Amino acid sequence: MFCLVPYAEALFFFFGVILLRGLHRQHLGLTLLGLLGCCLTRSAATLFVPALVLAEVLACTSRADLPRLALRLSAGLATIAAALGMVMYLHWKATGNAFALLESYQHWGHEITWLLPKQLHSSAGAPMLGLDLLALLTVTLATGAALGLCIRWLRGWLRPSPAEVAPSRAVVFSLGYCVGILAFLGLYQAGDLANSSRYVLATPFFGVLVAQLPHWQHLRRTTRWQLIGVVSSLMLALAVWCGWPLRFPGFFPGETIFYFLMWAVYVWLYLAAFSTWRYSREVRTGLYVVNVMYQMVLLNLFLLAAWLG
Repeated sequence: MFCLVPYAEALFFFFGVILLRGLHRQHLGLTLLGLLGCCLTRSAATLFVPALVLAEVLACTSRADLPRLALRLSAGLATIAAALGMVMYLHWKATGNAFALLESYQHWGHEITWLLPKQLHSSAGAPMLGLDLLALLTVTLATGAALGLCIRWLRGWLRPSPAEVAPSRAVVFSLGYCVGILAFLGLYQAGDLANSSRYVLATPFFGVLVAQLPHWQHLRRTTRWQLIGVVSSLMLALAVWCGWPLRFPGFFPGETIFYFLMWAVYVWLYLAAFSTWRYSREVRTGLYVVNVMYQMVLLNLFLLAAWLG
């Protein structure tokens, strides 16, 4: 239903798939078409600039690739700028104000705040809080992965030999997109996580990142346990930042503990689903059923005109 209804989100998903296809196959025409379509259907231009720069720069592993980097990057940035200019022109024609979108954001409480909020919350309410937290966890981990790739690329670039080959441009772009979302949530939404699940989970970029999960089982055993410790600590830190367990919005302390444990189990089941565990197929089936049931609940709330963020 999400991809068939001609809303901006569905069109954004469609053009996002084209963009990822072009990046992965290094097809400049598809890449530019995807960038243009995405930036015309959603206000993603400011998020796509750092993502495109990251994807193209990390793919440049030798100085001989610099001319190609300049061509692809300049063409991509020009396409983003053209889409942004078209949107501003259409806003000006319709309202007389080229910055009408920015003014509408102010009515939702969106404004630049340089200080990190003391407590996060989600105005979308309890039904979306777990998904919004999952989106925040995803973009935080993606930012760490992007930083690691940047450090590895820089170390390789400074050596006489070519730098290590980066992952697919589609993967790096998806990481860069998550970096932009994290900056947007932290600096522009005043600590409100509402819509973060829509920004992250309902996009093809999240699908690309989930597709990388099977690679974690190829890591060394000690590295896997270290990664588990990092992710677990981050999950706990995000929950505490949301006020867990005493100031969790809309819940009693006992309910928050149960809610957080269920959320943690849900997140970790994804790793179990993409592991070599003998019951991984059953876990995947269970996750699929749970997700479909949850979508039905959200659809029912949507049809009842409930705000889902």
